Parts: sequence; C-alpha cells; structure tokens
Amino acid sequence: MERNDRGVANFLKAEASSPSRVVSVDDMSAARLPPLTQSESPRRAAGMNASLDVLNEQMLTLVEVVSAQEKDIKALKMRCQQLEERDQAVMVAFTTFFHVLAAGRVAKLEDIAAILHNIIKVAQREAYRQESIRFLEALASMLREQSGSGTTEAPMHDGPRPESKD
Repeated sequence: MERNDRGVANFLKAEASSPSRVVSVDDMSAARLPPLTQSESPRRAAGMNASLDVLNEQMLTLVEVVSAQEKDIKALKMRCQQLEERDQAVMVAFTTFFHVLAAGRVAKLEDIAAILHNIIKVAQREAYRQESIRFLEALASMLREQSGSGTTEAPMHDGPRPESKD
C-alpha cells in the first residue's frame, strides 16, 4: 500500500513539472505576463514542490482514514450478521417452546400469540426499544401463521405416553 502511495506522489510531482499539452485560456493569459526572472523561477518551483508535498500528505492521510473506515464497516457488518443469527436462534427456541406447550396441550398457539400481543401493547406503552417490539411482533405473526395452517398440535409419536404406567 505504501508503495502505491509513493507512486501517487511521484505521479503528481511529474504531472506538475511536465509541460501541459492542452492550451487553455489561462495559459494564453499567462503567456501575456512578463517572463519569470531567474530568481523567481526556483522560488516558484520550490513553492510548487512544497504544495505537492502537502497535498501528498493529505492524500496519504485520506487513504489511511478510508482504510480505517472500511475496516470499521466490515466489523460492523460482521456484528450485524452475528446479531441477526442470534435473533434467528432465539426465534427458533421460542417457537420450539411454544410448540412443546401446544403439543402437551398446555396452551394453543393462538393463546400464546394473544399473550404476546398483550406483552407488545405493554412494551409499547412503557416505551421499550422498537427493535424489541418488532422482534415480539415477528414472533406473534409467525405463531399466527402457524396456527392458521393447522400446525397447532404437534404429531404424537407411537411410543408409550409418559403418564401411562406400562
């Protein structure tokens, strides 16, 4: 990376010292100015080199800032992905728990969804974070969809029931 940065600096210096190939209006006005004396020319060249050095430093600083920001963005994207995966895992755990309750005939999915809606109303009234409320809303809508599709009761396995005394 540093080698490339030096290449940029060398390119800028070469461009500044090379004669321009395109004649512009400014070049024509400059042609009407009296020619530089020998003492002015080195001072102007030194000033140009100093300006290029400052510009070079600013560009290098800018490259460092952009590089640091890219690293920060990459880290934030990774953290966001981790949080999304965690949210998915929590959703799976909740729905599994709710299905266990429904399979054991402790509660129906519709009842659990209604309880979640009550929790959502309380959370909104007490000004909980919106992302928490959205999470609960997504969970409730998922339960509503599953209860509407007839999956409120999990299939029973063929083995002996836990309450039987076989």
